[in-house]
Amino acid sequence: MRGIDRRPVSLFTGVSNLPVLVTIVDQKENLEKLIPFLEKKATHALVLFEESTALVTDYMRQVIAKRQADGLEK
Repeated sequence: MRGIDRRPVSLFTGVSNLPVLVTIVDQKENLEKLIPFLEKKATHALVLFEESTALVTDYMRQVIAKRQADGLEK
């Protein structure tokens, strides 16, 4: 919240009917749990599921190992 009158700041001006792209990256099993919700709630939407391959670098392996050591990840 910004401004003296505490109104939320909008990133959009003018036309409010703009497309929105939401990207969720997770395991297939977790994403499949969303399907019933999306079938009910996303009535005016195009929903795409795509499989991808992630490249895990040495840096990311170190980050993951540290998070696991700190108890933040399984």
